[in-house]
Amino acid sequence: MGRLIRLTQLLAAASLGGMVAVVTVDVFFRYAFNRPIAAGIELVELAIVGTIFMALPGASARRIHVSIDYLDDVLPAGAVAVLDRLANGAVAAGLVCLVWHLVIHGLRLAERGETSATLQFSAALPVFLMAAALLATAIVHLCLALLPRSP
Repeated sequence: MGRLIRLTQLLAAASLGGMVAVVTVDVFFRYAFNRPIAAGIELVELAIVGTIFMALPGASARRIHVSIDYLDDVLPAGAVAVLDRLANGAVAAGLVCLVWHLVIHGLRLAERGETSATLQFSAALPVFLMAAALLATAIVHLCLALLPRSP
């Protein structure tokens, strides 16, 4: 699981760095030469998808996502551990369903030949990127559901 987390964090960081670079160059060219990057918006949109979705597995692994722990103080530790495993299993199952629907949607976009406006890359690309990131997140939650919790 560690390699998967490192890979997705690297991709999220690269997406964020790319987004910063595109915006910086776009602003410079816009004001210095009155010539913005023609595909700047598309590149930033793709980088936003990469940054947000590729950060999900790491956030899940570090357990820094939003959670509600009303019962943690009133239930025995064993019961809380069981509920934690059940919740992670349910999240993993829900994410697999989302991945399934995203893959179907991406295949339909690819089949229709839909492309982005400026760069003409397949409109399925960001959909498949989201599906891959959500699959990685599902794997993390499955590991959290099945493996013993480290201190």
